[in-house]
Amino acid sequence: MAVDYPTLFARLGKVVRAYNAHRAFQSGTLLGPGVGADAILDQFEGRRDLVKSVQADFEGFAAAVAGWGSRLTGYADATLADLRAELLAPSASPATILPMLAARMVADAQTVAANAIATPTVTPAGGNAGNGVLVVSKQNAAGVDDERIVTEAVAVRCVGDRFGGNAAGAESFQLVGSPATNPANYLPPGSGTGALAVADGSSLLANGTFEAFSANLPTGWSLTAGTAGTNTGQELTNYHRGAGALKLLGNGVATTVTLRQAIPAGRLAVGARYVAAVWLRRSGTVTAGSTLRVGVTGTGFSADLFNADPATLTTSYALLTAFFTVPAAPPADLRFEFAWTAANAAGAAAVVLADDAVVVAPVEFGHARYALFAGSADFVRGDAFAVATASDGAGTFQSWFARVYDVALPSAAGGAETIADALAE
Repeated sequence: MAVDYPTLFARLGKVVRAYNAHRAFQSGTLLGPGVGADAILDQFEGRRDLVKSVQADFEGFAAAVAGWGSRLTGYADATLADLRAELLAPSASPATILPMLAARMVADAQTVAANAIATPTVTPAGGNAGNGVLVVSKQNAAGVDDERIVTEAVAVRCVGDRFGGNAAGAESFQLVGSPATNPANYLPPGSGTGALAVADGSSLLANGTFEAFSANLPTGWSLTAGTAGTNTGQELTNYHRGAGALKLLGNGVATTVTLRQAIPAGRLAVGARYVAAVWLRRSGTVTAGSTLRVGVTGTGFSADLFNADPATLTTSYALLTAFFTVPAAPPADLRFEFAWTAANAAGAAAVVLADDAVVVAPVEFGHARYALFAGSADFVRGDAFAVATASDGAGTFQSWFARVYDVALPSAAGGAETIADALAE
């Protein structure tokens, strides 16, 4: 059956417009700067005893208006439930209807106006003892910007370190964003609080630290091209953290050096988002002309952290990361792999060092994905980062569905949407 999009969104648009008007009334008439309670208090400066309950009274008025907004949401719920037969939905709840509506919109090439999401910024606190790296992605499991992200400042602070029971490389952090509130009230949306741990302590890879070796091969890893001792070994001087690192040697003879570790499909959730990371540097003299690819790969799938001439690496360790989504049919040969092709072209003295390879599920907070990786110096309690996420909120329908239902609909930017926001404005 066909969804009547013009009628559906014309009806929803009236609800959205009324809902947004009620929110604006709270901030613009009752509790905003210079209006409502604030205006009365200003006028009674010096005799506020005469209006001592005004702030509480106006907050009560605003709460009542927020209640009207909740009633309006009920009208939207009923409008969406009316799609049950057309979508062949098993229930009429918005949680069931909305994903099915979004899928139908994709099939029918229907879109709302998009929210533009800025790349999150991450700023370490100046006095941090630890020098690990926090990465934050704005993309969802589909690999596109998550338009539910809002403009928000997030404080990320270490609350548990090796001196308080946490293992080194597994320190715990608290995430604090803007307060999570009733969607119908006047306050901007916020993510509340959350938790994050340094990813190295929960990696899906065995011996990604390259601390354990046997016969010049890291324990848990397989060399499928090249010769142990000639092309692989343990570096005991120039490591990133711990007491050792992986050493890959070009030696001027081997054309290919390939080291890998299988990632059992059962350890990854289909459709879920993950992040892979490794610290890399070069050593010795690396002549241009070879290619080093490092990443998660398998038949028909790849997520590269590095895929370039290793001569472009620096002589200091740098963290490389790649977010990826597990496909619906994960390849049976999924693996983390170092593949150095034309390695002989790099020269007999060519050396690449790798340390702290990690594959982990990031933490979703405020619909951004967070992952924190250990540095050469451990984090201690009080270390912190400041994260800023931002949305232009330009999509009226998109912003409303994100705020009220925590859902992003299929969207288009630049005026290419098929469902006009004018229906809700």
